[in-house]
Amino acid sequence: MGGSYKQKVKTRRRRKRAPSGSEKEVPDKTNRSLLPPIVLAVVVLVIISSMGFLYFRERGSGDGGGDNVNGDDGTQDGTADLKHLEARFQSLSGSLIELGDYRGKVILIDLFATWCGPCKLQIEELKSVHSRYDPSDLVILSIDSDPSETRDQVSDFRSQYSAQWIFGLSTSEFNEHFPAKAIPTLYVLDRDGKVVHDNEGMEYASDLFKVIDPLV
Repeated sequence: MGGSYKQKVKTRRRRKRAPSGSEKEVPDKTNRSLLPPIVLAVVVLVIISSMGFLYFRERGSGDGGGDNVNGDDGTQDGTADLKHLEARFQSLSGSLIELGDYRGKVILIDLFATWCGPCKLQIEELKSVHSRYDPSDLVILSIDSDPSETRDQVSDFRSQYSAQWIFGLSTSEFNEHFPAKAIPTLYVLDRDGKVVHDNEGMEYASDLFKVIDPLV
């Protein structure tokens, strides 16, 4: 009976250990069951964060000169804002000419006044520019920005310097798009009509060649 009693005690001890052992395994099973949802949640958060970063990066790149989902100028269709091509200046004959009429060519705008000393020097530089390029590639527009000057004054000035390109007088709408805080002021537009260069003060022909050559 003694042996039987010891055996019963061992059996009871085994039975007591069994539940305690099974309790240790329960948390492990619980942890394993929770692991996949946690991993999935982390992956989803990483994906959402990455998408958000790329989205704001793309929206912000428009101000830096790179690709922009809304276009280089913030327009919805990715095309440049070319409102300035609707600006009109007055020709020497008195008619209004829209800048957009010259789209497809490189446009060099020279804002001047007949009394301006540096403007006269700029005209001499523009002669070299005019002789370098074919009229089908480049059009030069010398626009008088002094509202007190007349068409006759501008015409006489053109004849005096034997300039063979287009001269005209500025208008309020033209001044709005192409202001001249100092004269001469030069603007260069590419064939699509985008302003790619502007400069206050006289500019040598050699420097203008560097701007225009890649565009023609």
